[in-house]
Amino acid sequence: ADTAQVKKMQIEQPGEKQFEEYIVKPEQTKTAQSRQEQTHAQTAGEQETQKKKVFKDVQLNEKDAEWAKEKGTQAAGTIKEIGKKMLCTLKKPVSYAAEMAENEAGNDGFKLIVTKAVVLTVIILLVAVSIGKKLQGWIEIPYGNVLLMMVAVTLGADWLKTALLRVFNGVFKGNASKNAMYAVVGTRAVYDLATILVTVILFKFVDVIALGIGVALVLLGIYVEFAAYIHVVEMNEDKKVIAFFIAKICTLIIALLVVVALGKDILYIISNWNNIGYYMN
Repeated sequence: ADTAQVKKMQIEQPGEKQFEEYIVKPEQTKTAQSRQEQTHAQTAGEQETQKKKVFKDVQLNEKDAEWAKEKGTQAAGTIKEIGKKMLCTLKKPVSYAAEMAENEAGNDGFKLIVTKAVVLTVIILLVAVSIGKKLQGWIEIPYGNVLLMMVAVTLGADWLKTALLRVFNGVFKGNASKNAMYAVVGTRAVYDLATILVTVILFKFVDVIALGIGVALVLLGIYVEFAAYIHVVEMNEDKKVIAFFIAKICTLIIALLVVVALGKDILYIISNWNNIGYYMN
């Protein structure tokens, strides 16, 4: 046949040889070739898709690495900037408080307040975790209450003090911006942080000296805060003393109430510290 391919298959039978012809039509050959081409095309498509996926993953990883590097650079710059501001506050607290008060767009005082809150909260949580591991379940440390109490007595108390200073400035017809009050409280926040860190470090060597230096630094912080306050607030000089004193007393009372409300379990642990120390040892 002109239009067919002939394939002869030899079939052996006893005593004779016969040849049987099988006719393979062109349509069947084309179908087989088409299937092979489809299989090759599908394999090639899968390989191409896999290559694209790998390339996309590489691109995403590069973008993630870029993003992490950028955020790391920003974080390092922010830490460096805050460190510089804290150093300036320790060196020249009153004049630098005045600079922060005049910088309305900077919110430098608020940044110092937040820095103090974050550092002290992290330190106290690490101490609580360490104590909890040593107690081995004898007393369960209320970490949630510890976190809430630290936020309340650091960020909450400083924000409250800022608000009360503004309120009593208005009561006594004074003139000071919100940023100026943040500058005053931020200055005190830096001295609070320095006082706690220095006292804790010295406490490992000599308890009595650490306690004495800690008390002295607390008094210094109060004096520095008041000096910054009278420098940035426009008000009758006699009324400045009264406004500052009332704001401080109100803040102290409210902070104590919050500590008692949130820290019942913590106060129990502190009151039984001698027994806890026995189990820890």
